[in-house]
Amino acid sequence: MKCLDTTYLIELIRDPESIAKITKELERRDALATTLYNVFEAFSGAYVIRNRSAGRKIIDKLERALVPIQILPFDLEDATKAAEICGTLKRKGKIVGPDAITAAIALNKGCDGVVTRNKAHFEVIEKATGLKLVEY
Repeated sequence: MKCLDTTYLIELIRDPESIAKITKELERRDALATTLYNVFEAFSGAYVIRNRSAGRKIIDKLERALVPIQILPFDLEDATKAAEICGTLKRKGKIVGPDAITAAIALNKGCDGVVTRNKAHFEVIEKATGLKLVEY
């Protein structure tokens, strides 16, 4: 199973035609999921938009885009794993922030990779945890 990062969710609503081919290829090879945290990040971006009508359209698109995607919950085990990832990387002088939450959920829920454009953070996480970085 591949975990879709927030960057991918944003692309799904911004430019669904251009990412449709990538999505089909990913689905052909693996099940797709995202985390509750990534859903929160994507919705947060929509609620920041000053034009409420435009923001509502984005929220509606996001809700429709999420229908076929499994949403992985965030629990105590995930919080502990995220803290472990952060601690391990901080000791090495690396800061990854909330992406550790996505990684922890993905690892604990059986994902073998994170699909993202955020190479900088997930490359460090990949080296520390073995969770594969899947760039698109």
